[in-house]
Amino acid sequence: MPHLILEHSDNLIKKIHFHTLFRECHEALTRILPTELKSCKSRAIECKEYYLGDGAPDYAFIHLTIRLFAGRSLETMTHAANSVMQLLQNHMSDTNQKIHVSIEMVGIDKTHYFKADI
Repeated sequence: MPHLILEHSDNLIKKIHFHTLFRECHEALTRILPTELKSCKSRAIECKEYYLGDGAPDYAFIHLTIRLFAGRSLETMTHAANSVMQLLQNHMSDTNQKIHVSIEMVGIDKTHYFKADI
C-alpha cells in the first residue's frame, strides 16, 4: 500500500531520475515493511512556489511523504525512513547545492482507505 509523494523545489541543480529512485524505494520498502511490490505507488510534484529559511534563492528542498497502513512498530518505521533517506541522499550526493531533505511517515487506518482495481 505504500504511497510515496515526493515534493521538490523547481530549482534543483541536479535532476532526479525518478524511475530509478522510486524503483529503489519500492524495493527497500518491500524488504523492510514488508509489503507487496505491486501495491507501491509513487509520484513526484515539482513546486514552483516555496520559501526556505532566509529566502536564499539557491536553497532547494526534497520532501518525501510515505503513506502506509498503520500498525507497524516504531523500529520498522524508523528503519524504513532511514533506508529511504539514504537512497535520497545517494541520488543527490554529487551536487554542491544546499538541499533540505525530509521524510514524513504517515500511518493510515485501513478503515479510511478505499481502492478499486479497474
